[in-house]
Amino acid sequence: MSHQLTEWRPFGRTLFPELPQLFNEFNEMFRREAGRNGESWSPRVELIEKPDAYEVKAELPGCKAADIKVNLTGNTLSIHGEKRQEERRSEENVHIYERSHGVFHRSFTLPSAVEADGVKAETQDGILTVKVKKAEKAKSREIKVEAKSK
Repeated sequence: MSHQLTEWRPFGRTLFPELPQLFNEFNEMFRREAGRNGESWSPRVELIEKPDAYEVKAELPGCKAADIKVNLTGNTLSIHGEKRQEERRSEENVHIYERSHGVFHRSFTLPSAVEADGVKAETQDGILTVKVKKAEKAKSREIKVEAKSK
C-alpha cells in the first residue's frame, strides 16, 4: 500500500498573496510624504542597457539643471541634489499643497564596467537622462563564425 504525501495549504497558495503589493504601496506612501515635507526623497529611475552604453532616466519634475549633481565612481552612479520649494506670497490662500521639495539622492551600481570619461547628463521636461558608455571590454559584440575547409 502506497501513501503519497501532499502539502496541506488551508488558505490557498500563500497566506497573504497581496502582501508584496501592500509593502510597495506602504513604501511609496512614505516616499511621497517625505518629499512633501522637505525631507530626503528618491526619484524614480529606469536603467536601460544598450549595446555600447547604459542610459538612466530619472523623474525630477521641477528641478533645475543647476540643482542636480551626477557622480560616477567606478561603476556606481549617484544622482543627488535639491528641489527647492517655490516662495509663496502671503496674500495667497492655498487650500491644497501636495508638491514635493527637498534633498534627493539615488545611487546604484551599473551592471558592468563603464568609461569615466564617457558620461553625458541632460534634463528636459522633468526627466534627467544620463548616458554612460560601457568600457571596451564590457561591450557585447557579435563574432563571425568562419567555416573551416577540410
